Amino acid sequence: MVLIMNMQNLGIALGVAGLGVVLQVVNSPANALVFNATYTDTVSNVSGVNGISVGNSAVITVALDNGGTSIDSQTWTPSDVQSITFNFNNGANETVFNPVFAATGGTFVTNGAGVLTSVTSKLNSGTGSVKSTNSTTVPSGFYLNGGNSVFYTSNGGYVALTNVTNDTNAADWTISAASSPVPWDFNPTAGAAIGIPLFLGLRILRGRRSYVQRLMK
Repeated sequence: MVLIMNMQNLGIALGVAGLGVVLQVVNSPANALVFNATYTDTVSNVSGVNGISVGNSAVITVALDNGGTSIDSQTWTPSDVQSITFNFNNGANETVFNPVFAATGGTFVTNGAGVLTSVTSKLNSGTGSVKSTNSTTVPSGFYLNGGNSVFYTSNGGYVALTNVTNDTNAADWTISAASSPVPWDFNPTAGAAIGIPLFLGLRILRGRRSYVQRLMK
């Protein structure tokens, strides 16, 4: 009888442990959100860069992550930048840069309504910042400082924008969530922590019932 009770207690304990892990995972804090700050303009001048012509669309997207989940009343510093994407001519020429900067200034800030009230005053790329590109002209860097041409290539090419002074003006930027948070990230370790106690607990309880049933025959 003592053995049966010990098995029952062990089964219950393992089951409770598994349930506790489930509750802890489900109630864990939501993952941080990545937000995209976007500036849109048109090409005013281009030299030595394939796939881009004067008048083409130009969309600059700065991906931001400060560890938060809200767009309201937030601040993102240069260290929160995840990537910078330059999309010209509706994606015919697109380059993604890593957040490797030679110079930075200013921050991205939203008010209580999630509207940008401040943006970067300077994000100038550093050496080796190119992450990916579909351009047949090798990119070399970028400038976001309200003055320079914004995009440069290794052959000395460049792209200038029509309203370049506006790329440091918050009113000319928009911001939105790039992804949605989930309540938890499933991984094999969490799966084992949940599954093993529950499985063992149920097996022990089932074995205990079978043993009792045999004794009663």
